[in-house]
Amino acid sequence: MQLYTHRNGIVIFGKIKEARLLLAEYALMYRTVQELIGKILN
Repeated sequence: MQLYTHRNGIVIFGKIKEARLLLAEYALMYRTVQELIGKILN
């Protein structure tokens, strides 16, 4: 699976099931997508 970030959002390439698990995990750690992108870009 590949995760790409840019200032306007994120793009995930991979299997749907894996992407859902990844997003569920991120949802537990970050309140907003902006927080997630900020953490990945920094």
